[in-house]
Amino acid sequence: MNLEDNALLKIPTVTVGRVTKINPKQKMIKVSVERTTKHPLYGKILRRTKNINAHWDNEQNIYVGDMVAVMECRPISKIKHHTFVKKIT
Repeated sequence: MNLEDNALLKIPTVTVGRVTKINPKQKMIKVSVERTTKHPLYGKILRRTKNINAHWDNEQNIYVGDMVAVMECRPISKIKHHTFVKKIT
């Protein structure tokens, strides 16, 4: 393996967020991930949110407001690019 081969390998990242919406019919959950950044000029701490649609197999009971871990995967559909890993208590 040379340097170009290592650049092609991508390690999937696990993201932790809070469930905001559940759609059991489509096996999908919407996860809200928050991060904090500092304003470049004024220095105020800002809260930024990103909504992620994740695939979920209805095996675990999940409710709105639960903390979950999702992992990047291959595109499952047009908007789902993550999959549910585990529920964080």
